[in-house]
Amino acid sequence: MRRYFIIIYIFSFLSCKGLEILNLKTYSNSFSVTIEWETDKEADSRLFYSPFKSLLNSQYCAFLIDKNLRKKHKFEISYLPSDFTIYFYVESQTIEGEKAKSEIREVKTEKYLRTFLIKGPAKKKLNEKEIKPSLPEWKFFGSTLDILKFEGFEEGVYYLSFWLFSSDEKESNFFISSDNEIKFFVNGELIEGKDEFKFKINKGWNLILIKKEVKKDSFFSLKYKDNIEKISFVYPPVTYPKLIQSGWGRISVSQLKERLKELEEQYFYFDGITIGFDNIDNICPYGGFWPFSYTVKIDYEKLKPQIDILKNLKFERWKDNFLWVSAYLRNEENVDWLFDEKIWEIIKENFRIIGKIVKETNCKGIFLDCETPGKKTHIFTYHGYYKEKYNFEDCAKRAFEKGKEIIEILQEEKPDIVVISVDGSRMVGLGRSIFQCHWGNLEKSSVSPGYLYPDMKHRLFYSFLSGMISGSKGKTKIIDGEYSPHIGDTIKGPYYNTKFFVEVMPFLKENFDIKVEPEKLFLNSGVGGRANTYEAPGREREDGGMYEKLIPLLRESYSDYVWIYWQSYTPGYGWYEYYWMDKKKREEMEEKIKKGEIKPFVPNLLEGKPESFFNSIKRAKEEVKE
Repeated sequence: MRRYFIIIYIFSFLSCKGLEILNLKTYSNSFSVTIEWETDKEADSRLFYSPFKSLLNSQYCAFLIDKNLRKKHKFEISYLPSDFTIYFYVESQTIEGEKAKSEIREVKTEKYLRTFLIKGPAKKKLNEKEIKPSLPEWKFFGSTLDILKFEGFEEGVYYLSFWLFSSDEKESNFFISSDNEIKFFVNGELIEGKDEFKFKINKGWNLILIKKEVKKDSFFSLKYKDNIEKISFVYPPVTYPKLIQSGWGRISVSQLKERLKELEEQYFYFDGITIGFDNIDNICPYGGFWPFSYTVKIDYEKLKPQIDILKNLKFERWKDNFLWVSAYLRNEENVDWLFDEKIWEIIKENFRIIGKIVKETNCKGIFLDCETPGKKTHIFTYHGYYKEKYNFEDCAKRAFEKGKEIIEILQEEKPDIVVISVDGSRMVGLGRSIFQCHWGNLEKSSVSPGYLYPDMKHRLFYSFLSGMISGSKGKTKIIDGEYSPHIGDTIKGPYYNTKFFVEVMPFLKENFDIKVEPEKLFLNSGVGGRANTYEAPGREREDGGMYEKLIPLLRESYSDYVWIYWQSYTPGYGWYEYYWMDKKKREEMEEKIKKGEIKPFVPNLLEGKPESFFNSIKRAKEEVKE
């Protein structure tokens, strides 16, 4: 009897074949990749992917699932820049729980440029050496397709253009397909060629011009061989970002009055700072303005003595200075800035006074921190009060209109104001965040590329920011970003994010409630970067890993600004938690500081600064400028 059962066991084991993944294939163009596979049994479809191999098994790995049971499986990942590598593996699971998993593979998008400025049809012959393309005279032209079509264009001669950056002199190759002959110019010089154009590019920015006759059914494509460092459409393009000292510890007006010359000489490598006002009657808590906290008016007359001091300060090195503006609340239970007009009128007046102060003090603009704590309302998040009373579309539309109103008010006071959104925009902003969908579970739930859920954190800030860009005029600039190369090997983040901003952002159509014209996107908005002392890696280092963070931000992106957060950080005690923790926890923290068990919260250039931290910033700035 015992032998009988042993035989049955062996037979069952040998006949039970596990689930298998078969015929795993990938396809790509310059905008998307498609991944297909088969299973020998009906099973679901699961895809794990990331731009960074080291993040595949972390919370930053994007995860897509199709629970339908089938033998043929397929996913498409869209909204990708060109020449972009995705690392991935696939899984399938049967209804009985059998699983199969592939090895890690990689797939790369094609190297096609899809984005140009265009002007035409030309009414007269032009001198290609004198052409200087610029917005808004030239129009934005492109698509998600590798081959561009000129549908809706009047027949005639057109010019396509873009600016190409190189860190040194080198040879390059473009492969161009067209329905008719084109002429190709680099810095005004005609380059001979037919399908392939070999040319020399100079160190710095180079103007590429393509002259083409457009007829019915005309088409055009440009494929590149070598990696492209940067491209731009706005002249003059930004080569290196300006470096701004920022963080919770702004330097106050009184501190500047006492030590401006000394500080500028010591920290000459900063291009500007964030300025804090000395708090009077709780108008400027922690040095910043809180315009959404409608119960406390920003009182210009009470601030005037400090405004006069700031107006008369002689800044020699720090020319790009900003005032801190926060969407924080004090004791308000609910701030319905979208639908309560009485509240909105107070908020608008607060912003008007802020704009007036920016102009009078010769500041560049404001840092707008939109990451809001709150009770019933988190200002920019569609949940609680807003979700109970209104549908998302109405809230998004109102947020867009409010953004337009705010930038118009600020521009009335200072027509060329710069607004830097420094925090909560990382989830839903225009510069970085949609790309971050390809990083993974930022909200502890799986994401779909190109889609931002209505109840995501700070979701309404996307609409508000879009409204600000839409209402911008002249030299007004809305800088969005806050990417920091600090997670795994995401030190490539600045390069990928700026490529995404140029190649993908203008073409996002599905699932977005508010649209911004591409010309506005490039003329009145930009992407920025933030390097923090308290984000890993580097939390344990005195220099905060700042050199490693700054080099890619300064060199590999073409941001307008990079801002430095300097402050000590002790998990659970430091950063802004200090200001909101209860009395018992604060006393506990202060006791531990006295005993030397934890480091104190240190907010700015003036206190507790390790020299290694500032030396690393100086080293990065000087190295990039060589």
